[in-house]
Amino acid sequence: MNHRERYLAAVSHKPSDRPPMDFIAEPRMVDRIARHLGAADLEEVLTRLGVDFRHVYQNDFRPQSVKDASGAFIDIWGVRRRPVANEFGSYDEVDYRPFAEIQSMRQVEAYAWPSPDVFDFGPLKERCSACRDEYVVVFGDPGIMDVNRGTTTCQVRVPASASRLPHPSLEKRG
Repeated sequence: MNHRERYLAAVSHKPSDRPPMDFIAEPRMVDRIARHLGAADLEEVLTRLGVDFRHVYQNDFRPQSVKDASGAFIDIWGVRRRPVANEFGSYDEVDYRPFAEIQSMRQVEAYAWPSPDVFDFGPLKERCSACRDEYVVVFGDPGIMDVNRGTTTCQVRVPASASRLPHPSLEKRG
């Protein structure tokens, strides 16, 4: 069973040899794991760990954000991140989510959405085709969830008597 077959079995509720596995880590942690495993690069780390997913990041296809003197930056979605140091290195932590303050669909509609023209998707097909037969290809990264986490504030407002919490991306707002 290859990685893609394993994932398809899992989402179809069919038996597989094991659950599908993903891996996401900050670059400095990837470097440490690679050194520990004696791996040359991220792809070798993923292969040695048996990771079923391969990520293609939207950052690979859009202009880079300009960082200020502190290292903080605002991405094309309006999300501000700042570097936070820890014992292992540092990571970019979100410290402002523009959608966190939105209270109505009117505000969503008035938001200054980035133009699709800022993205260069020329290499996307080739990058996905290179691994799609064996792996599960995921487009995007956890960073986009920072935008979604902010939208959840305005999108998921359910009465206390609701029998279930709707998934924010499955419900029409308005």
